Amino acid sequence: MKGFYTILLLIVSNVFMTFAWYGHLKMKQEYSWFAALPLIGVITFSWVIAFFEYSCQIPANRIGFVGNGGPFSLMQLKVIQEVITLIIFTVFTTVFFKGETLHWNHLAAFVCLIANCLFCVYEIIVSATLKQRLRLASTEVLFYINGGSIRMKWSLRLYAYL
Repeated sequence: MKGFYTILLLIVSNVFMTFAWYGHLKMKQEYSWFAALPLIGVITFSWVIAFFEYSCQIPANRIGFVGNGGPFSLMQLKVIQEVITLIIFTVFTTVFFKGETLHWNHLAAFVCLIANCLFCVYEIIVSATLKQRLRLASTEVLFYINGGSIRMKWSLRLYAYL
């Protein structure tokens, strides 16, 4: 349950963060009073919004961190947060900035980042009890390049249900 609350708070935090970082660009286009604000006014506006971001981000990290009884390591928290940030940013950009388009290379980068997130939380996805029910099929490919004294070992592990 702590993992769920952590991710929920990270999502809310990132909505505030994205609006604080990029919302002022849209507000300048939409509202003349906002366009007339000096830079210090825009910075203050963004910092007020960022307060709510931090009000969700800090509890998310405290609840989710393994050192406080949560399910995630520090590295896992950071990677999860980055993936959530990119998803929220993509939705924000396509909804509020109609001129911005999503290209194939953006989607490829997102797939790589989501795969990165899955690799980081692998220990949580495949718990110790689940590992006992899985059969390990391992294939190792050894490459030896003589002359340059380079040795490379590549191990691919496939998990399947018994």
